[in-house]
Amino acid sequence: MNKVTKLIVIIMSIIATSMIFSGCGTITAEDLTGEYVLVDHGKETKEDGKKYYLMIKEKDIFFENKPAIEIRFTKQRYNQELDKYYYTNSDFYVDAKTLKEFDRQSRQFTLNEDKTIVIDDIQYKKISNDNVNLNDTNYTDNYIYRDLNNLPKYRNATDDTIRDIVYY
Repeated sequence: MNKVTKLIVIIMSIIATSMIFSGCGTITAEDLTGEYVLVDHGKETKEDGKKYYLMIKEKDIFFENKPAIEIRFTKQRYNQELDKYYYTNSDFYVDAKTLKEFDRQSRQFTLNEDKTIVIDDIQYKKISNDNVNLNDTNYTDNYIYRDLNNLPKYRNATDDTIRDIVYY
Protein backbone atom coordinates (compact mmCIF):
# COMPACT_ATOMS: atom_id res chain seq x y z
CA MET A 1 0.00 0.00 0.00
CA ASN A 2 2.87 2.36 0.82
CA LYS A 3 4.39 1.83 -2.64
CA VAL A 4 1.08 2.61 -4.34
CA THR A 5 0.76 5.85 -2.37
CA LYS A 6 4.32 6.87 -3.32
CA LEU A 7 3.62 6.09 -6.97
CA ILE A 8 0.46 8.21 -6.93
CA VAL A 9 2.30 11.11 -5.27
CA ILE A 10 5.10 10.89 -7.85
CA ILE A 11 2.65 10.83 -10.76
CA MET A 12 0.71 13.79 -9.34
CA SER A 13 3.98 15.71 -8.85
CA ILE A 14 5.02 15.08 -12.44
CA ILE A 15 1.63 16.19 -13.77
CA ALA A 16 1.60 19.30 -11.59
CA THR A 17 5.14 20.24 -12.63
CA SER A 18 4.40 19.76 -16.32
CA MET A 19 1.25 21.89 -16.00
CA ILE A 20 3.20 24.67 -14.32
CA PHE A 21 5.94 24.74 -16.95
CA SER A 22 3.69 24.23 -19.95
CA GLY A 23 1.22 26.92 -18.90
CA CYS A 24 -1.72 24.55 -19.42
CA GLY A 25 -1.81 25.31 -23.12
CA THR A 26 -2.16 29.08 -22.89
CA ILE A 27 -0.58 31.22 -25.58
CA THR A 28 1.57 34.17 -24.62
CA ALA A 29 2.47 37.21 -26.69
CA GLU A 30 6.03 35.87 -26.91
CA ASP A 31 4.68 32.68 -28.53
CA LEU A 32 3.21 34.79 -31.32
CA THR A 33 6.29 36.85 -32.14
CA GLY A 34 8.18 35.92 -35.26
CA GLU A 35 7.97 35.81 -39.04
CA TYR A 36 4.64 35.26 -40.78
CA VAL A 37 3.43 34.38 -44.25
CA LEU A 38 0.24 35.48 -45.97
CA VAL A 39 -2.51 32.84 -46.17
CA ASP A 40 -4.74 33.26 -49.22
CA HIS A 41 -7.69 30.87 -49.60
CA GLY A 42 -6.03 28.38 -47.24
CA LYS A 43 -2.67 28.42 -49.07
CA GLU A 44 0.53 29.99 -47.80
CA THR A 45 1.54 32.70 -50.26
CA LYS A 46 5.05 34.15 -50.32
CA GLU A 47 5.37 37.54 -51.93
CA ASP A 48 8.61 38.61 -53.58
CA GLY A 49 10.39 41.27 -51.57
CA LYS A 50 7.92 41.25 -48.67
CA LYS A 51 8.18 39.72 -45.24
CA TYR A 52 5.82 40.00 -42.30
CA TYR A 53 6.75 40.10 -38.62
CA LEU A 54 4.88 40.30 -35.35
CA MET A 55 6.77 41.68 -32.35
CA ILE A 56 6.15 43.06 -28.91
CA LYS A 57 6.49 46.83 -28.95
CA GLU A 58 5.82 47.40 -25.27
CA LYS A 59 4.99 45.02 -22.48
CA ASP A 60 3.47 45.64 -19.05
CA ILE A 61 1.46 48.73 -19.94
CA PHE A 62 -2.14 49.71 -19.33
CA PHE A 63 -4.81 50.45 -21.90
CA GLU A 64 -8.33 51.37 -20.86
CA ASN A 65 -7.21 50.76 -17.26
CA LYS A 66 -6.41 47.12 -17.99
CA PRO A 67 -3.06 45.32 -18.27
CA ALA A 68 -2.07 45.38 -21.92
CA ILE A 69 0.66 44.61 -24.41
CA GLU A 70 1.38 46.80 -27.41
CA ILE A 71 2.27 44.65 -30.40
CA ARG A 72 3.53 45.66 -33.82
CA PHE A 73 2.76 43.87 -37.05
CA THR A 74 5.17 45.07 -39.70
CA LYS A 75 5.56 44.50 -43.41
CA GLN A 76 9.21 44.62 -44.50
CA ARG A 77 10.17 45.65 -48.04
CA TYR A 78 13.51 46.33 -49.68
CA ASN A 79 14.48 49.18 -52.00
CA GLN A 80 17.42 48.27 -54.22
CA GLU A 81 18.24 51.81 -55.32
CA LEU A 82 18.69 53.01 -51.76
CA ASP A 83 19.88 49.61 -50.51
CA LYS A 84 17.52 49.86 -47.52
CA TYR A 85 14.79 47.86 -45.87
CA TYR A 86 11.72 49.85 -44.92
CA TYR A 87 8.57 49.02 -43.01
CA THR A 88 4.84 49.57 -42.92
CA ASN A 89 3.65 49.19 -39.33
CA SER A 90 0.36 48.43 -37.63
CA ASP A 91 0.36 48.74 -33.84
CA PHE A 92 -2.29 47.13 -31.64
CA TYR A 93 -3.11 47.09 -27.95
CA VAL A 94 -4.13 43.65 -26.75
CA ASP A 95 -5.33 42.42 -23.39
CA ALA A 96 -2.33 40.91 -21.59
CA LYS A 97 -4.28 37.77 -20.61
CA THR A 98 -6.55 37.06 -23.56
CA LEU A 99 -4.45 38.63 -26.36
CA LYS A 100 -7.63 40.14 -27.79
CA GLU A 101 -7.45 43.63 -29.24
CA PHE A 102 -8.97 46.50 -27.26
CA ASP A 103 -9.62 49.11 -29.93
CA ARG A 104 -11.39 47.98 -33.09
CA GLN A 105 -12.15 51.36 -34.64
CA SER A 106 -9.64 51.38 -37.47
CA ARG A 107 -7.67 48.13 -37.61
CA GLN A 108 -8.44 44.63 -36.52
CA PHE A 109 -6.18 42.11 -34.85
CA THR A 110 -7.58 38.66 -34.13
CA LEU A 111 -5.86 35.54 -32.84
CA ASN A 112 -7.41 32.32 -34.14
CA GLU A 113 -7.46 29.05 -32.23
CA ASP A 114 -4.94 27.56 -34.68
CA LYS A 115 -2.48 30.38 -33.77
CA THR A 116 -2.93 32.14 -37.10
CA ILE A 117 -3.59 35.84 -36.90
CA VAL A 118 -5.99 37.99 -38.88
CA ILE A 119 -5.22 41.65 -39.49
CA ASP A 120 -7.73 43.76 -41.41
CA ASP A 121 -9.44 40.58 -42.65
CA ILE A 122 -6.16 39.12 -44.02
CA GLN A 123 -4.89 35.89 -42.50
CA TYR A 124 -1.22 35.23 -41.64
CA LYS A 125 0.50 32.10 -40.37
CA LYS A 126 3.66 32.00 -38.28
CA ILE A 127 6.54 30.30 -40.10
CA SER A 128 9.50 30.97 -37.80
CA ASN A 129 10.67 32.68 -34.63
CA ASP A 130 12.90 35.02 -36.68
CA ASN A 131 12.26 38.70 -36.12
CA VAL A 132 13.62 42.13 -36.98
CA ASN A 133 14.91 44.74 -34.57
CA LEU A 134 12.07 46.93 -33.32
CA ASN A 135 14.15 50.09 -33.85
CA ASP A 136 14.71 49.19 -37.51
CA THR A 137 10.95 49.29 -38.08
CA ASN A 138 11.02 53.04 -37.42
CA TYR A 139 12.41 53.52 -40.96
CA THR A 140 8.98 53.53 -42.54
CA ASP A 141 7.50 53.83 -46.00
CA ASN A 142 7.23 57.61 -45.45
CA TYR A 143 11.01 57.89 -45.15
CA ILE A 144 11.71 55.78 -48.24
CA TYR A 145 9.19 57.90 -50.15
CA ARG A 146 11.01 61.06 -49.06
CA ASP A 147 14.46 59.60 -49.83
CA LEU A 148 13.39 58.49 -53.30
CA ASN A 149 12.05 61.98 -53.99
CA ASN A 150 15.52 63.33 -53.19
CA LEU A 151 17.19 61.19 -55.85
CA PRO A 152 17.78 63.11 -59.11
CA LYS A 153 16.18 60.24 -61.02
CA TYR A 154 12.84 60.79 -59.26
CA ARG A 155 12.75 64.55 -58.70
CA ASN A 156 10.36 65.10 -61.58
CA ALA A 157 8.49 61.82 -61.17
CA THR A 158 4.80 61.84 -60.33
CA ASP A 159 3.57 60.84 -56.89
CA ASP A 160 1.89 57.80 -58.44
CA THR A 161 5.20 56.59 -59.90
CA ILE A 162 6.95 56.81 -56.53
CA ARG A 163 3.99 55.23 -54.72
CA ASP A 164 4.13 52.27 -57.12
CA ILE A 165 7.81 51.80 -56.26
CA VAL A 166 7.25 52.11 -52.51
CA TYR A 167 4.07 50.01 -52.21
CA TYR A 168 4.81 47.17 -54.61
